[in-house]
Amino acid sequence: MAVVQQAEPAPGAAAGAEGGRRWRWLPDAVGLLVVAGILLALWLEFGSLFPQVEFNEWIVPRVPLSTEIGERLSDVLTFANVYHTRTIPLFWSSVAGHACGTNVSCLNAVVYVPVVLASVGLFAVARVFRLPASVATAVVAVFLVSEPSYAVLSWQATQHDRWAALATVACLLAFFLAARYVRRTWWSLLGWTVGLTILGLAAMNTKEAAWIVLPLAVTTPLLVARDRRQAVNTALVLAIPVIVMAIDAITQYVIANRDTHVNGGSIGDNLRALTTYAVPGGLAVAAVLLVLCAAAAGYVVHERRRAPDAVWTLRLAAWVWIAVAIGWVIPIRTQIASAFYMYVPLATAALAVALTLRAGFLALPRRGRAPYRYAATAGAAGLCAWFLVGVLSNRIDTYTQVASLNTTFRQGLPRIGQIRAQHPNAHIAFATPSDIPNTYRFVNTNFATDLFRFTGDQQPVDQLYGTVAGTACGTPGTLVIKLDERMQPSGTC
Repeated sequence: MAVVQQAEPAPGAAAGAEGGRRWRWLPDAVGLLVVAGILLALWLEFGSLFPQVEFNEWIVPRVPLSTEIGERLSDVLTFANVYHTRTIPLFWSSVAGHACGTNVSCLNAVVYVPVVLASVGLFAVARVFRLPASVATAVVAVFLVSEPSYAVLSWQATQHDRWAALATVACLLAFFLAARYVRRTWWSLLGWTVGLTILGLAAMNTKEAAWIVLPLAVTTPLLVARDRRQAVNTALVLAIPVIVMAIDAITQYVIANRDTHVNGGSIGDNLRALTTYAVPGGLAVAAVLLVLCAAAAGYVVHERRRAPDAVWTLRLAAWVWIAVAIGWVIPIRTQIASAFYMYVPLATAALAVALTLRAGFLALPRRGRAPYRYAATAGAAGLCAWFLVGVLSNRIDTYTQVASLNTTFRQGLPRIGQIRAQHPNAHIAFATPSDIPNTYRFVNTNFATDLFRFTGDQQPVDQLYGTVAGTACGTPGTLVIKLDERMQPSGTC
């Protein structure tokens, strides 16, 4: 009988393997530290924003929180139209108002929570999808250091987009895990069905941007499940969530479609504007990225017999690309194309591009240390760096200007409060510079008390009118506070 002699491990090999396992967490720790650093930098820039228009109304505690919980829950379960299905963000803003009162830092901290959770969740999704920690970090960096992100963070009324991003990331993770871990038992099927129904319905009640979770749910059994058994199990637990989400989406779409703000814009103009917000360089650069991804996908298909891992990664990429395509279409008819509309589409696009390029990288031959593997790595790193530098160099001035105006405006609040107290029976309006954008956000309110409660000088009459920002004096019966280019009070008329 032949005796097979087992080779002795090289000296130190076992210790090296053990040491490698011991430090496996280090790339993730470094990646999360980078994400935390970006989040901290953004917080330092925007964490002290005065409550701006719309948000300043949502945070006023008008009914007890227990009453509002019942009302909001009823809205969700009855598919009621709440500002085009924005139930969750509006409720969270009210929670901030109940918890923080007029403490501006506290208010901003509470509404920053979904941004933090969405960012960490996106990192987790990328890692669960088997992207390296460095690539997952790059995906989150592209998401956070972007014009849509700065647009979202410079105005608290974008709560809807923040929650839609969190809901989308949560559904990506939950649907993926369902495809892996659902078992053909009553308890497993029931538990997953209930959980996914609640999650899906909550996602639909953040903003239309999160409606991409419906096609994601429909295609999960086809693209995420690894075999027939997983596909059947996943379809069973997603059947009821899909029906519920579809009913909600159809109900809300019929209502929202009547609003010219939603469908009154040009598709061509919006496509150019929205793509430019999301991608430095606009449509031309986006087209190059799509061609690059198509080439990577084609190469994976060509090498599919040799690279099953690449094929699997490409399937996940195709799943996320569905969300990207529909996410780009949702705001395509909006009357005013704003950068924050691309907050959720950019998150999914960054993930989809990373997955596609990663699939192409995995399909490359692994024999030796081929130069093109290094070239592919360098190219991906260069692409990410180009994106971040492009954003930071010329895309964020408008939004950082809001932060600068906020600082000087808050310095002038005591003087504004004094003027309010000196004219207790007057209606107050503001004259703001016409050449500086977004000044209206600081002083426009539906009820003047929503502004003056932050100065402590609100008057009974402030409950009867709203403050507005104009560019001139002369409104009969109204005291106009003039604000200069730094949003400081410079006089009255």
